[in-house]
Amino acid sequence: MTISITKDDVQRICDEIERDPPPVLFAPEASDEEIADEVGRALLYKLFTRHFNVASPDTEPEPDEYETPSQAKFNKFVAFVASYSQGIWHSSEYVARLMDALRQQRAGGARPAAGGVEVEPAPTSKPAPGDFLTTGDWTRDDLERLLEAAAQFKRGEDVSRPLAGKSVALVFFNPSLRTRASMQVGIYELGGNPVVLEPGGTSWTLEHRDGVVMDGDKTEHVAEFVRVLGRYCAAIGVRTFAALKDWKEERRDPILAAFARHSEVPIINLESAMHHPCQALADMLTIREKLGAGPKRVLLTWAWHPKPLPMAVPNSFALAAAQLGHELTIAHPPGYELDDELVSQLNERAFDAGTTVKVTNDMDAAFDGAQVVYAKSWGSKMFYGSPEDDIETRAEYRDRWIVDEAKMRRTAAGGIFMHCLPVRRNVIVTDGVIDSAASVVIAEAENRLHAQKAVMAKLVKG
Repeated sequence: MTISITKDDVQRICDEIERDPPPVLFAPEASDEEIADEVGRALLYKLFTRHFNVASPDTEPEPDEYETPSQAKFNKFVAFVASYSQGIWHSSEYVARLMDALRQQRAGGARPAAGGVEVEPAPTSKPAPGDFLTTGDWTRDDLERLLEAAAQFKRGEDVSRPLAGKSVALVFFNPSLRTRASMQVGIYELGGNPVVLEPGGTSWTLEHRDGVVMDGDKTEHVAEFVRVLGRYCAAIGVRTFAALKDWKEERRDPILAAFARHSEVPIINLESAMHHPCQALADMLTIREKLGAGPKRVLLTWAWHPKPLPMAVPNSFALAAAQLGHELTIAHPPGYELDDELVSQLNERAFDAGTTVKVTNDMDAAFDGAQVVYAKSWGSKMFYGSPEDDIETRAEYRDRWIVDEAKMRRTAAGGIFMHCLPVRRNVIVTDGVIDSAASVVIAEAENRLHAQKAVMAKLVKG
């Protein structure tokens, strides 16, 4: 068995660590040896999760004729260690450059960027991002502060109006109930004015691609649209679903990325092709509100739906749960794996938080002892552009992959059921579960309001 770790792999990881250095770097009492140990640990773990993905069953090695599955897994690990040692040896210049850059950051001096261009000294503490595109852009401490701010808004302890005299644009490419209503109400309660726009309906059709010849059906480019709105509004929220046509293109979140690239004011992701961070923040608030602080045993389970749906909600729920230290299990049928890069990020964030992520194809067993059951359907990335193939593939799971009373009886005492809504009753979940005392879907929907108020208050205050 051979695993190849290339110099490019090492360089990419070194660049990641330089952009997001370990917290020990800024600890005054940390020694050079402690920093080097932490960097080595981060380098090893990031490479490990890319080449030996512990949270993705489809990456398990196939045993040969003489191997048991556990022997195959061990042999793959041995191959990884050998390749890691060789890869680091042949890429030592990248590791040395990383250490030099981190030393300069620690000293507070300017650090060299690509091409030898000097950039500003690194701050001694990382500020929160200027946009809210995914919870992955925010640290665990950032998210904890947002959750506390949301709870204060909900309890009525914070009645500030940071949007007084300001407007927030809400751009909807797709339909909405909870997102639209909660954002409009939240902006009003923060003292502001919502400006709702629907490209192709109440505003011009939009082109997001750079360098394109606009001789088709698009009237205005995002470059002008966003910058003009930025002169009127303090922030811009945008909702743009996956079209489920081109996986390689849509997994890059091209429309959301174009808004963020051209905007001079904060961008809030109100659900994009790959992420729904506002929903995830409300979900984490609901778990804490219903079950208390601290890590919980959380199950994210796929459920049958008559048509393929985007991955944004499961991606963001899983990511936020891992970031906040929950013990996460993801259950789905074979072929419905989440994005490989997202799964690697889940592993890294879970490792940082001292927890684990487990993936299983056994839905029934996944319910055992769960304190939180989060149901959501999503389409297979294998069938982007071929919905009829996805529909045919998922047909066999119709009767088995549903959250019903029998499965909920396997959960821990006091376990809760969650769904982002809208939900198809007796398809995703039975009436008996969603109407039971275990269901918290209405409180979860309410918490969208409070979570989004916390996000908007943070972004406009800076």
